[in-house]
Amino acid sequence: MTEATPTDDTWATDLTRHKRGAMLAASLASDATTELLRFNLEGPICNWPFGDAAPIEKLAEALLHAGRLEVQILEAQPMATEYRDGLGQLAAACVKFLEDHCSGSPVLLGVAEDIPESEVPY
Repeated sequence: MTEATPTDDTWATDLTRHKRGAMLAASLASDATTELLRFNLEGPICNWPFGDAAPIEKLAEALLHAGRLEVQILEAQPMATEYRDGLGQLAAACVKFLEDHCSGSPVLLGVAEDIPESEVPY
């Protein structure tokens, strides 16, 4: 197997997918942060702590996407096996939480890499 170079089509495609995944994770985390900051300023909405933003769900999804990204990039690093295993456990916990306690998320059900570029928040 040869090492990927910046001129490889595969490398460029992977990099684009990784960047889109990173932007999606950042957008989800940013939405959650916005709602947490709103809570800090205004407090709970009626008897609910948060509005429609569902910060816990968004943070779980952000963790899931960031973890997937990191695992894919770390595959070539033999020293990172334990860390990758830990990321797998974290991802499994996030998926279970999202499936058990959150509405069906289009991001969870249709992996970020399958989202058209026009729908990824840039």
